[in-house]
Amino acid sequence: MAQAGHWPGPAGPAMRTVAHQPAARLTETVHRRQLDNRSMPCDRTHEEEEDFARLLIAAAWYQVCARTPIGFAFTPLADTAREDPDAFTLDRLLSLPDPYMVADVAA
Repeated sequence: MAQAGHWPGPAGPAMRTVAHQPAARLTETVHRRQLDNRSMPCDRTHEEEEDFARLLIAAAWYQVCARTPIGFAFTPLADTAREDPDAFTLDRLLSLPDPYMVADVAA
């Protein structure tokens, strides 16, 4: 997210505010769920898998955005940030991926 400050327009401040939150939440989730502990079972609840998938999708959208503004232009992330910048939060971001995207990542 090194280029997180490059989002122009009215959505820019909201995008910058939320930019590092998916990575922070991913880090917290990995530690809380002890995903690096090989002695724990790999199986997680469906809700945990969906939450993790949504975080990964959000992080991927931001990665595309950081690499090239053109890749960002037509994503649900961009549309939502421009639609209502004041309401753009991490929770709003995590609600954006379609269920089929979440199911595909969680599978």
